[in-house]
Amino acid sequence: MGSWQSREGTHSREQDGPPQTGAGWDPAPSELGECWDLGRGDQGGANLADPTRAPQRPVRLWALRHRLTKGRPAGRTGFWLHLVFLSWVRSDFARGSDEKSLGLKEQLWSEFSNVQMKETWGWRWILTIVPCAIQLHPRVAMTTAILERLSTLSVSGQHLRRLPKILEDGLPKMPGTVLETDVPQLFREPYIHAGYRPTGHEWRYYFFSLFQKHNEVVNVWTHLLAALAVLLRFWAFVEAEGLPWTSAHALPLLLYVLSSITYLTFSLLAHLLQSKSELSHYTFYFVDYVGVSVYQYGSALVHFFYTSDQAWYEHFWLFFLPAAAFCGWLSCAGCCYAKYRYRRPYPVMRKICQVVPAGLAFILDISPVAHRVVLCHLSGCQEQAVWYHSLQIVFFLVSAYFFSCPVPEKYFPGSCDIVGHGHQIFHAFLSVCTLSQLEAILLDYRGRQEIFLQRHSPLSIYMACLSFFFLVTCSAATAAFLRQKIKARLTKKDS
Repeated sequence: MGSWQSREGTHSREQDGPPQTGAGWDPAPSELGECWDLGRGDQGGANLADPTRAPQRPVRLWALRHRLTKGRPAGRTGFWLHLVFLSWVRSDFARGSDEKSLGLKEQLWSEFSNVQMKETWGWRWILTIVPCAIQLHPRVAMTTAILERLSTLSVSGQHLRRLPKILEDGLPKMPGTVLETDVPQLFREPYIHAGYRPTGHEWRYYFFSLFQKHNEVVNVWTHLLAALAVLLRFWAFVEAEGLPWTSAHALPLLLYVLSSITYLTFSLLAHLLQSKSELSHYTFYFVDYVGVSVYQYGSALVHFFYTSDQAWYEHFWLFFLPAAAFCGWLSCAGCCYAKYRYRRPYPVMRKICQVVPAGLAFILDISPVAHRVVLCHLSGCQEQAVWYHSLQIVFFLVSAYFFSCPVPEKYFPGSCDIVGHGHQIFHAFLSVCTLSQLEAILLDYRGRQEIFLQRHSPLSIYMACLSFFFLVTCSAATAAFLRQKIKARLTKKDS
């Protein structure tokens, strides 16, 4: 009559029951008969209609039961789940099944034959059988591809506990962080005693340190998430408003979004990659300072074109943008020079060279916003954009405080090494400031178009936006010049 092959060996069709597995398992007669009767399809002959499938069902179902009970009692939960499964399969065989259902049965048996009994299997059983049961039910119409993926789902506590180890093994082996005494003086921060990344490794290590715990990782992630938020919010605005990309009206807004993403990206790259070497440290922080000047002038553009009140505009329209461009370049030059001129431990003059030009640029750039906010609050207006502008000012002032003062690590040295030191708080508030500013600018762009068109001709807009790229060129040239001087000094020191 022929034979068939299973996991347990070769068996003939004349065999009256499932094959024996040998020592270690002695099935009860009732259980054995139940499996075999179910597989033979005595109540409907559904499995006998297909001679290629008929001999396989008893062996596979028997193997399934054997795997579910091998080495340990099934327990009360396992007994009832098993009973439900057998009843469901029996009813399906009794009424006959189409080819799709039979294929899913075979897949289900194959999944159960791989269940490991070294742990509690009740929830694994449910997560495996339920998707197949839903798909086989004739009244439920769901996507086959999704259900076939769900039918192979197998989750356990042990697998979840191993997930961090699996992810760690998938990344390159990374050196641990070191103490401040193990890195050169250039890389040390006041009151930060640990969490430094060692210098001199491959670039790959510093890129993958995005997922490592060190004293710069919060600085990186705050600006990375902020850059993604700016991009997604602007894209949603474009989709909703149908932004005319070629219109002169939209050009300042596009440059502002570009400048925001630029400064956030340059900042996160500086904090992520500066530990590679001394030259890399100087290079990436110079790039960061270029991004800051670009963002300052991008903010000045949108404040001038979209936010400014008419009374302020009449007094300052002639020299505001040239002065903003100069202050933006001065901010970049002052930060780069302070980095080039002074060494750790930094004197107070270094902070003055950084803060004073940046402060002047902020005062000038925020002047149209501050004027409008004050007039609005005095007149009791309820413009939504004004509230976002107010939040922008508050968040920036708070961030400036934490940039200027090493708080709270000054009062808790060594306790804020990884999370909580002042520069991280500065990054967080500056990110929220940028998002508040973006929301206010989008509201002004949408609600003040008539004022914009009355004031500005397309030629004046194009000329102002060309000055943006002029500022980028001047700032980048200043940073490149000082980098060359740094490189020459480091080469002389090494020789």
